[in-house]
Amino acid sequence: MTDSSVAARRVALVTGGARGIGRAIAEGLRAIGAAVVVLDADGDALDACGLDGLKIRADIASPDDSAAAVARVCELHGRLDILVNNAGLGMGTIREDHFARPVALAEITPEHWRRKFEVNCMGAFLMMRAAVPGMVTRGWGRVVNITTSFFTMLNQGFAPYGPAKAAALEAASAIWAKEFAGTGVTVNVLIPGGPTDTRMVPRSAPFSRSALIPPAALAARAMARLGRRGRHHRAPLHRRAVGSGADARGSRRQSRRADRLAGAHRPGTGLARALRAG
Repeated sequence: MTDSSVAARRVALVTGGARGIGRAIAEGLRAIGAAVVVLDADGDALDACGLDGLKIRADIASPDDSAAAVARVCELHGRLDILVNNAGLGMGTIREDHFARPVALAEITPEHWRRKFEVNCMGAFLMMRAAVPGMVTRGWGRVVNITTSFFTMLNQGFAPYGPAKAAALEAASAIWAKEFAGTGVTVNVLIPGGPTDTRMVPRSAPFSRSALIPPAALAARAMARLGRRGRHHRAPLHRRAVGSGADARGSRRQSRRADRLAGAHRPGTGLARALRAG
């Protein structure tokens, strides 16, 4: 049996999948034969993304939307095997020039804080709560949570984005990886390793777009994550803050180190191994 035919047996749901990192991961999964469902809150982006298959407009911060999205996937495909929690809100929703002028505490309204945690923290929890029980029942499942670099979490001006990522996609992923050990369901995090060339980094950012990490590079690492046991991975630390004009070079070094840590392969290699093993 070929790798493609094995992968074709799996059904994947990618949140925030209409563009950026999510779209690159969705394309990578489809390229190796998975049936991919794309979820996004932006209906216009879904219409314009050009991906075939089921597209779901939903707010992952809504318990009803999250449960309905998983139910719709299972109704169409019979099950859900792979969940990629990629959807998130960046600091640009507070102020676009936040890279040049860090967002101060006084600028953050209770609604800013609440909404970041609803999407970046609660959203992943709600999607997993809806999807993982079925994976456990079937004895096979893969969850990949897209997080952010350690330095972004702690960098000045990155609250509430950093704290929300630290809560749900770091601490919670480590806990859930242990909880589901031995069930056939794995939970892993994927760290971009630095600023990525998506809308989350505004055009006003003080560095060249060419220095940013391309989303396709993240897709390759996501494929590798699908082939790993559930555990917590963190790129090796190096002391360079995210957000300064010079940080892009350091972020690319961190990304290369994250690649080595992840054992990055060409898209699909890690997934094919995981599918054969499962």
